[in-house]
Parts: sequence; structure tokens; C-alpha cells
Amino acid sequence: GSVGRDGYLTPTSGFGEEVTFSALGGDMMVRAKYGIFTATNKGRYQPGKPGYGYYQSSSAATARVSAAAALLVRAYPSEGPVQLRERLMGFLSPFPPGACDQGEGRCGDGILDVGALRSSIGA
Repeated sequence: GSVGRDGYLTPTSGFGEEVTFSALGGDMMVRAKYGIFTATNKGRYQPGKPGYGYYQSSSAATARVSAAAALLVRAYPSEGPVQLRERLMGFLSPFPPGACDQGEGRCGDGILDVGALRSSIGA
């Protein structure tokens, strides 16, 4: 799932039983600069000049999770996928009250805290 800075699901988030956890994906409904600042291509219908901009998406949350997993692989190269997944799951913070209501569907076991993960491995 994808959450904004406030820990609430973003408009682009997936939800349901298949969501294991959520990560920051940006929420530009609040403010444009609450998106994820990222490298992009400025072309609209065809490739254009490279640039930077603010975006929101579950893809941005996925990239954050992938980066966190890569940091763990580097820090613990002898561990397999099961152990690395358990480590990753150890860095979940709870959702704010009401942020992940069961009535709207499941949004995972918590929010990935990449800062805490980085601090724990000295990255």
C-alpha cells in the first residue's frame, strides 16, 4: 500500500488482503510538494528531456520498499529471502488511529520505517 506523510492511504494505494504492508508513496491531494521528489522524463507523449518532479503512486512506495530490501541484502548477504523478509517486517510502524479502517479494506500490518532500517544498519 501507499501512504502519505500523515500515514493515511493515498488515492493511488492498493488495498485488500494481498497487501502485506504500506510505505510512503506521496499524497499530492494535500499539497503538490507532499509527493515523492524523483527523477523523471519531461516528455508528455514521447521521451523528452530528463528532469525532476513530484509524483504520487503506489509505484513510488514500491521503489522505497525495493531500496530498503537492497539495503538489507547488502547488510546481511548470507541471509535468504525468508530471513530478509522477517527483518524487513521488523521495521513496520503502526498506522495512526483510523488510518487503515477495516471497512475500507486491509492496508497491511504497518508502515515501513526506512529511516529506522537505515539507522539500524548504519546506512
